[in-house]
Amino acid sequence: MPREVFDKNYQFLPHAALLSFEEIERLARVFVAHGVEKIRLTGGEPLLRKNIEYLIERLALLRTPEGRPLDLTLTTNGSLFARKARSLGRGPVARHGQSGRARRCALSPHERRRLRRR
Repeated sequence: MPREVFDKNYQFLPHAALLSFEEIERLARVFVAHGVEKIRLTGGEPLLRKNIEYLIERLALLRTPEGRPLDLTLTTNGSLFARKARSLGRGPVARHGQSGRARRCALSPHERRRLRRR
């Protein structure tokens, strides 16, 4: 998140305005009942949500109408992944992805310059 936009004075949504895990699970159940087979947890940094592992466990219990497990994916910028990797690695997330920004940060300065010239 760019500091020039999201500085220390930025007013994020109050916690009460966020969907609860139960509401997210309820919506996911409706989507799955209508044929959705893939769910990606993303938007900002999902690992910032307290107890996100609980939500992932709940979503992993959902099955398609044919009885197959969902394709459950987590997209993260990677800032908290090392801290949560152990609990997520034991869990049901099919894939973990890092945003392009996080991958760029892992590149050497030379590699970043080379990519910018394209």
